Amino acid sequence: TALRLIAGLSTLTSGQLDWRGSIDRSNIGFVFQEPTLLPWASVFDNVWLPLRLKGVLRAKAAPAVMEMLARVHLTGFENAV
Repeated sequence: TALRLIAGLSTLTSGQLDWRGSIDRSNIGFVFQEPTLLPWASVFDNVWLPLRLKGVLRAKAAPAVMEMLARVHLTGFENAV
């Protein structure tokens, strides 16, 4: 629950969360314990999703997405579903 609150995925229903200042959610990542990929989307689209939710267009996100795929040795699989 605390991680969901920090990431902005949940809101407090009672009490308070003291973080010693404001939380910069723009750099918070979240790794789920269960698989959460979109099974109908390509590898590229799954990696692009967090940027897309921030309003980053596909063309602008493409270099960063391809860099991430290269880091995990998935170059060439960007169109795989």
